[in-house]
Amino acid sequence: MAQILDEIQGLYGMYPSWLVTACLVVVGLGFGWVIWKLVRVGMVLLVTAALLAIMVFAGWMILVP
Repeated sequence: MAQILDEIQGLYGMYPSWLVTACLVVVGLGFGWVIWKLVRVGMVLLVTAALLAIMVFAGWMILVP
């Protein structure tokens, strides 16, 4: 982590601060978007698995007795 911070400080030394800040904001928003998409896919898979489990349990309860 310290190495990444050193690289960012080096960028502030080579480029205007507004440009480095804008790029870091865009990259941060991109990472946030990717993480949100992964979380949404995970939630969809979790809900799908839960619904399938409920259907299997209901079918089992109907057929077993």
